Amino acid sequence: MRPKLFLLNPGFTDDGRGPYFCPDTAYVEGFLAYVPELVNVLDIRRIPFDKPRMEVIELLGKPNQGCPVYVFPEGEEAPPDAEMSPVTGRMFISDSRHIVSYLSRRHKTVKPHG
Repeated sequence: MRPKLFLLNPGFTDDGRGPYFCPDTAYVEGFLAYVPELVNVLDIRRIPFDKPRMEVIELLGKPNQGCPVYVFPEGEEAPPDAEMSPVTGRMFISDSRHIVSYLSRRHKTVKPHG
């Protein structure tokens, strides 16, 4: 099973305003543009902004449906800064900068400067 990476589709509306894009998703998308080979090792899901986000809820529970989110496959060791869903027990990273830092370390790719 590949890790799942949930990202929000751009062009959404919120309270009738927009169109918007998610800056945190854009950060991760930018990293993926620099390291396109990761597309082959991740199960990337681009989903709508609207809630409920059922695909995420199934893996992490309703309180953890924020995006972007990286979900570890069951049994894969997660770093100390990963979170665990109290609903499902699955490990995940929900901060875009932590997602990118983890992926760059894990796959020995370019990493953010600073």
